Amino acid sequence: MKKYKIIGLTLWIIANALLTIRLCDYLPIVPLFTVQIIISVCCSILFCIEFSSRAMRIVENVVMIFQIIFS
Repeated sequence: MKKYKIIGLTLWIIANALLTIRLCDYLPIVPLFTVQIIISVCCSILFCIEFSSRAMRIVENVVMIFQIIFS
């Protein structure tokens, strides 16, 4: 795994942990927050995958940008 991927994955894990801690009181009440955490974890997994096509890399980056904006 490349150095920037390791740094990025570490940042995503920290972001997922902070998001979960921040929303843990509301998870039983609002299921939308649970979906937000699941999407965040999926973005972390996407970051680890090496895509060969340019279109998939663009989709990956757009999904991660939306995740950062809306969390």
